[in-house]
Amino acid sequence: MNKSLQVEDFNHIRVVTHMQSDIKNNLSYFMVKKSDLLTNTYKQTLHQVDMNTKSVKILDIDGAPESFVIADDKMLLIYKGEGLSRIVSFDPISQNMERVCSVQYDIKDSHYYQGSLIFKAVLNQRGNHGEDFYKQLGKQELGQLYRVDLSTGLVEPMTSNDIDVDCLSMDMDSQCIIYTGFKVKPIKPLASDVYTFDLRTSETKRWTHGDYRINHVGGLGRQGIFMGIELACHSRNDNQDIYLIDFETGLITPLTLLQDKSLESLGVMGDSHYKTGHRLKIYDGCAYYVTIDRFGETLRKMCPKGNEDIMVSPLKTIDTFTVCDDGVLVAGMTSDQLHEVYWLTDENCVQLTTLNEWSKEIQKNSPILHKGKFDGWVIPPLNRIKDKTYPGVLMIHGGPKATYSDIYSHDMQLLSQAGFYVFYCNPRGSDGRGDEFANIRGHYGDWAYEDLLDWTDQVLRNYPDLDPNRLGVMGGSYGGYMTNYVISHSNRFKAAVSARGISSMKTGFLSSDIGFEYVYEYMGNTEHPWSDPHKYDEASPLNRANQVKTPTLFMHGKEDVRCHYMESAQMYSALLYLGVDTELCLFEDEGHSYEVVGKPESKLRRYRKILEWFQKYLIEECSDGIG
Repeated sequence: MNKSLQVEDFNHIRVVTHMQSDIKNNLSYFMVKKSDLLTNTYKQTLHQVDMNTKSVKILDIDGAPESFVIADDKMLLIYKGEGLSRIVSFDPISQNMERVCSVQYDIKDSHYYQGSLIFKAVLNQRGNHGEDFYKQLGKQELGQLYRVDLSTGLVEPMTSNDIDVDCLSMDMDSQCIIYTGFKVKPIKPLASDVYTFDLRTSETKRWTHGDYRINHVGGLGRQGIFMGIELACHSRNDNQDIYLIDFETGLITPLTLLQDKSLESLGVMGDSHYKTGHRLKIYDGCAYYVTIDRFGETLRKMCPKGNEDIMVSPLKTIDTFTVCDDGVLVAGMTSDQLHEVYWLTDENCVQLTTLNEWSKEIQKNSPILHKGKFDGWVIPPLNRIKDKTYPGVLMIHGGPKATYSDIYSHDMQLLSQAGFYVFYCNPRGSDGRGDEFANIRGHYGDWAYEDLLDWTDQVLRNYPDLDPNRLGVMGGSYGGYMTNYVISHSNRFKAAVSARGISSMKTGFLSSDIGFEYVYEYMGNTEHPWSDPHKYDEASPLNRANQVKTPTLFMHGKEDVRCHYMESAQMYSALLYLGVDTELCLFEDEGHSYEVVGKPESKLRRYRKILEWFQKYLIEECSDGIG
């Protein structure tokens, strides 16, 4: 008999990260990350794949490196401390380890080149108002490129401090670094530019001129490739296209017009996986990249002179991958499987690991798909009893340009096992169905609100044992905003959990690290808080706090720079003043993504608070005749 799911079982979830291939030795590597509640940290193991036999083994290394780089016949393991990165050489054959050097930077991305490590570091920039002020707003960071000589430890900068480096790639054929950078200005611009740094001559060239919002870059010898959106024709959040740069003529041409497919990195949402590494890989003259489609993510291959090929697989998420001679090594989730590693070719998809076998022994309910104007899923309570009614929780994803699918989510399965219906959908604004469906500019809350309540009505019609008087609502980030919006426009939900969401569009515009661009766009790309304050007020749940009757738990990371914790604090204070049952749960030293990559104790506390809140207001009080 299968075991009951426990809150602490998230501690068993293993996530695959940082895949790389050593083509010369026909080996590939990846790391596996697992939380450790006893130490309140994460443990990481390094794995090697023999690409001839497809066998996987764990390599014996000391400690938990943050990342690694393949360097000739060895590997460079990177261990991180407080503003310090320690570089250690590791021989995967002898498994000998040797300290190389340390640098006074937090290495974010790195590439090996002829005895040197080229890396990106993020520097803190003090402003006139002091470092603490800028830390709160997330506006103090400046990305720079550096090169460290591994024999001497000498570090030299490769870029000037008037360029904020974003993403980078190494092109060994042309021996250059290709990177994107923003011009450093008081207000960060929407557009970045593509640059190359010639490693032989140290010459820097710029290839674009403020025309594109760019996510990823790569090199094809005499050509460069990037994913971006042309801002003269589109809004910043429209689906991106793939462009080719001719490094001889400077001509930029579109390779693929992907207005019905998304290249955004949020993708399929869930609390049990996340993405690492580059989403664009170049191999043997072809580009490999991931698109967000209607029900999941798809790996695609495109050659500049050929057609785009879809690499068919059962995977719903593709979270890290590396390209080899005759296929792609990829890590992701299927509908019924947590993270595993797969060997993907044009013909088939073969699972290579059993990292999360523990989950097969756990009782779970599979999400049931309901297609329609918008797609939704329902997870019934585990072990339903005939003629009994059950409470339910509407879940709302973040983004809003992201998507739900039927993958495992620990919080959803916990609620199902605790006796709740869990139902969720992809309302307008979600990803995977083209620009028109995702475009809710000027309708940031109202269109999704209509869809979410329509979906709730549909679920109630289809599941008569779902009690309409015992409904809860919950979401994080944009889902937190929508939770605030829902409870301020409807009293049909008897409990709510609002996580890391905006409550006022005015303060969201001014306090978020992307507020100027993000809020401005979603408010319609026409008005700011002073030109049309009424429009911002109408979209702000805080302005309707006096309409809220729903007991609401607010949860927020204290170090969140995407949605400042005061967004939850001011909504909480309003409900407290107005006499509505409410609670504010702040997580010290946690940022915006604490529910996925936060400290294990924070994740444990989050799961317990969610269950306690909904049990209190949807089960205990209703069973006492109060609800």
